[in-house]
Amino acid sequence: MKIFTKYLLLIACSVLFFMFIGCKKKTHSKLVGSWSMVKFDKYDYPYIGFGKVTNVTYIFQDGDMMIRDIHILTTAGSDSSIKDTGYYYVQISKFKTYIKMVQLDSYDYNGLWWINSLDSKMLAIQRTETIDKKSGAYLRSEFLKK
Repeated sequence: MKIFTKYLLLIACSVLFFMFIGCKKKTHSKLVGSWSMVKFDKYDYPYIGFGKVTNVTYIFQDGDMMIRDIHILTTAGSDSSIKDTGYYYVQISKFKTYIKMVQLDSYDYNGLWWINSLDSKMLAIQRTETIDKKSGAYLRSEFLKK
């Protein structure tokens, strides 16, 4: 009876392990592509001192590299953009899926982001932890797939 219980436990652990691996890969493949940030009010885009942000696009690439493309209408009236590169990692913890964003240079969006919703057309994420784990973490962003 003990041997049967051990085998049953081993099989159950193996099934859970492969479910987590499959979920992580599926989430990663859904993320890959260009996502345009949805602006609900004037405070949704990051603050830029020399102009007005007109669009923010997150580009998640295979290989865990990401690019934030920030389009700006400068105070002088010309169009400009900032490309901010970093890395992202899909993590699963306590049956929740997260994206960890690191090494983004401008405008601190680094941290652990809970994936609230993800399908082929929409992504909703909420930051639950900053990289330094000291500053306020709450930040929510929603995106539409381009």
